[in-house]
Amino acid sequence: MEQKVSRSMDITEVARSRLLGLLRAAAPASAQCVLLCDGQTLRVLSHAVRMSELLEAAPQIMLVDSLHSPIETRTPSALAAGMDVIYFLSPTLSSVEAALADHEDAAGPLDNPTYGGLVHFVFSRRLPDTLLQRLRESASARRIATLQEAHLQYLPLPGAAFSLDAPGAFGALFGPSGDASRAAALGALAEQVCTVYGSLG
Repeated sequence: MEQKVSRSMDITEVARSRLLGLLRAAAPASAQCVLLCDGQTLRVLSHAVRMSELLEAAPQIMLVDSLHSPIETRTPSALAAGMDVIYFLSPTLSSVEAALADHEDAAGPLDNPTYGGLVHFVFSRRLPDTLLQRLRESASARRIATLQEAHLQYLPLPGAAFSLDAPGAFGALFGPSGDASRAAALGALAEQVCTVYGSLG
């Protein structure tokens, strides 16, 4: 699902500026850090920002990787021990739990968390209250230094356009799915469109 916006508004530049500003603010001033994304936010990042722009805006970021990559392949443990970590995530239970798994298990905080520095969360859209409470109650709550909402749950495209990156939306809205599925799809799309307006101010 794709939409056009006024050519006077360069939506790619708006998304780039907003995302770089949030990541620059989250990156520690005096320490190296890692940026981890889930599948959706990695696509947003790759559409909005070139790697050279990211490294110029926040040179403290030493690595950009997928949250769902095996922990041992992300960063050598000797380096990660003192690193801050920035999580740029969709506000879903699976992504939040995967991030918290770097710092805790069922028994509580890990003796040697994957990243030993501060924890920074930047969410692509509004964080539901239930997930906010999960972060508050987590073993790493005292180490969370940043909690931001980016309003960027869309893909900026050339030509003042954007995509909601929802390939299943057409089938959910106009296929044989029931009213509950249709309402859920409409709600998800509406929330994504709201992030477009949110990022445009």
